Amino acid sequence: MGNRAEQTEKRRQAILLSSLDLFVHKGYHGTTVRDIAKRSEVSVGLLFHYFPTKQAILEELLKIAQDGLDLTETLMDQSVSPIEFFEQMTAAILQAFKDSTMAAKIFMLSNQALTSHWIPEESKAPLSASTSVSETAKLIEKGQTQGSIRPGDPLSLSLAFWGAIHGVAEALVSYPQIAVPEAKWIVDMVRKHPQDDLQK
Repeated sequence: MGNRAEQTEKRRQAILLSSLDLFVHKGYHGTTVRDIAKRSEVSVGLLFHYFPTKQAILEELLKIAQDGLDLTETLMDQSVSPIEFFEQMTAAILQAFKDSTMAAKIFMLSNQALTSHWIPEESKAPLSASTSVSETAKLIEKGQTQGSIRPGDPLSLSLAFWGAIHGVAEALVSYPQIAVPEAKWIVDMVRKHPQDDLQK
């Protein structure tokens, strides 16, 4: 019984991985159930045994994405300084990119879900509470007051930070052979440097 359950879960994960790859490269609407079944090496009928609809697969993938985004909320709830938040979160995200090729694709899919009209609104629900740019802008403003974050419009700095993270994810999906950047390089986008005071 244990082996059967293990095989079931293994096949379910294979379907999710195949779907993720197709959604990222072909888009949600550009991917058919037949495409997913073929890539997963199962029949369409068997695919529906695991997931009743293509949308159900998407929603499961977005739940996985939300689990990753929960890291942001966890760090925000901890008593770490703003710059420590950026250091820890960036390191964790980039480490996930190193550990699994799925991580960068999940990151891409979540960004597509939040910014695209082609993903059903109900499928975006798991991500709707996550407002990374606006929430981290608040931390940037706090860090500027404390002197650890560079001067500049908080929303623009937050956008630049997240844009860099999303850019890395997209590049790694297209060029997986390239090494993941150092977390410090991205954090330095928001970190205050001595020369920042000279530019005032």
